[in-house]
Amino acid sequence: DSDLEMFFKELRQISLGLKQAELKKAGEAIIEGLTTNKDYVFQNERIFFDRTVQKIIEGLKPTDIYKNIFNSSKKGEFEWSTIPEHPDQLVFQHKNQTSGPFAVIHIGEDGVKKWRGKLEEWNLSEGERLEPKNWFVETSEDKNKVNMLMGSQKFNEGWDTTRPNVMIFINIGVGNARKYVIQAIGRGVRIKPLVDNPDGRKRIKYLKDQRPPVPEAKK
Repeated sequence: DSDLEMFFKELRQISLGLKQAELKKAGEAIIEGLTTNKDYVFQNERIFFDRTVQKIIEGLKPTDIYKNIFNSSKKGEFEWSTIPEHPDQLVFQHKNQTSGPFAVIHIGEDGVKKWRGKLEEWNLSEGERLEPKNWFVETSEDKNKVNMLMGSQKFNEGWDTTRPNVMIFINIGVGNARKYVIQAIGRGVRIKPLVDNPDGRKRIKYLKDQRPPVPEAKK
């Protein structure tokens, strides 16, 4: 399977049913990484993760994942739709969705044709006809409910967005692909300025200043 296929199949399994024990194990791994690797720095100041972040991770339930990733109130299958006006995209929405599609695959027209065959082979049903708009481009708008973009070397030149907060590269970054990774990160982590704020692009500073003081973490 290609890297995108492996990621997609894992995503589907989570949608069909995530066990609390699996989520707990993943949360423990994240917490361990945050508390073990303490060399986080903002400007000249070291940053420590307080118990607030840890409690949020520990309190996650499968329903939180269904809601915040799949736009759904519960587990279940998802379905796909093509956009004739934009034949290089596949749009996915959960069958129990409450606020529209959750993901877009942007892989070009030939890629979409191949993926349609794969989706039928995996017994994923085609969904209703969606609004004939460019879902990929619209993901940059704040009102958009799409939570995930998937693709193959499509997020470098000619694409700008301020929405992503997590980027995942699977089996890429060696040889000639190094330049692509740098371009994708540069375009995927652009910062939307805060309105009427002299430090408009310093979002971490703004968020830090808004938080109430916390006790110093034990070292």
